[in-house]
Amino acid sequence: MPGVRGQSACGWGWGLRVLRLAFGLVIGAGTAQADTGWSGAYLAMGLAMASQSLALDDLTLSVDGNRLGQVTRQADLGLTSLGMRVARGGFVFGGEIELQPNRRALARMPGCAFGQNCAAAGLIGQVGAVHRLRATIGRAIGPGLLLSGGLGLSRADVTVSHAFAQAASAQDGSRVINTARSPFAVADRAQGAHIVIGLEQRVTARTALRFDLLHERLWVENQRSVYILTVTASGDRTASARIHETGDFSLDTTAVRLSLVIRF
Repeated sequence: MPGVRGQSACGWGWGLRVLRLAFGLVIGAGTAQADTGWSGAYLAMGLAMASQSLALDDLTLSVDGNRLGQVTRQADLGLTSLGMRVARGGFVFGGEIELQPNRRALARMPGCAFGQNCAAAGLIGQVGAVHRLRATIGRAIGPGLLLSGGLGLSRADVTVSHAFAQAASAQDGSRVINTARSPFAVADRAQGAHIVIGLEQRVTARTALRFDLLHERLWVENQRSVYILTVTASGDRTASARIHETGDFSLDTTAVRLSLVIRF
């Protein structure tokens, strides 16, 4: 998709300008120094526990009239970051480039088992690897303790093959399950934005442990549409799943991350 790649290049150019601005603030800041133990180049390696949800036109899951959530949780997502920081004027300014190489599923199919009271719907596909570029700012808030935040751009390959909806109901030996799926082909280099806030505790002069929270939204270009509705009833137990999407959609991810930071 040439248009998507062109937009992506433009987005990364904007991100590089953000980083130049961050380092410009470093150079133009006052001469008062922050804790210079945070200055320098560094490598961070860590793991993440993430939850993600699709922002579609409609994704509705219901069992016995009660709405269900549709968040997918993923564990042990590895990440690697390279960064540079400089302490100036009581603050620590910097920039990071990050790679999260692991691919993760958008949804798992099937979502229900025969004999359950259950509803599930989603897109069958993958997202990743994810590349991130961000400007950061931090401030020492205690001995060897840095509070920091970052704002930046994200990019990831997103592929989808099908949309599905599934509903199951069971009561007094009567069990019903219905599954419907529809082709929904998407292959996009999705762009997005993310924000990070975290705490970093120095362990030695060259190493630290970082705990941070990340929230990210990726926008996925798509010209296709899909509508699926499936309903089951067993006695007075009912379940329904509906998925509807026309055009572009987005993917929201919130992650808790723990990293080892090694300063060069």
